[in-house]
Amino acid sequence: FGFSEKDYPAMVIGDLQNESGGIKKYPYSGKNTVEEVKAFVTDFFNGVLKAHLKSETATPEDLAGNVKVVKGESFKLNNDKDVLIEFYAPWCGNCKTLGMNIYYYLVD
Repeated sequence: FGFSEKDYPAMVIGDLQNESGGIKKYPYSGKNTVEEVKAFVTDFFNGVLKAHLKSETATPEDLAGNVKVVKGESFKLNNDKDVLIEFYAPWCGNCKTLGMNIYYYLVD
């Protein structure tokens, strides 16, 4: 869960019951009191907590124009348009070779 010895004591809720099939992680950062831990767990069951995403935050430049670079929370498919998505790793040589230029060509 990404903790090191200096982080202890630590707590995280790992939700395995989600649509993506992965683990959604909800790290706890409050005080270690009964009241605050109870409130954290209650907020989880009430759907108030936001899962921790191991991702960069999208900038306004990423989301401007017809070709968008989505990251973490900006990845939402709730529209009625046709969409082409490339999932890639920025360190991957093949991904770099393909590049983004093909997408600018396709949307024009």
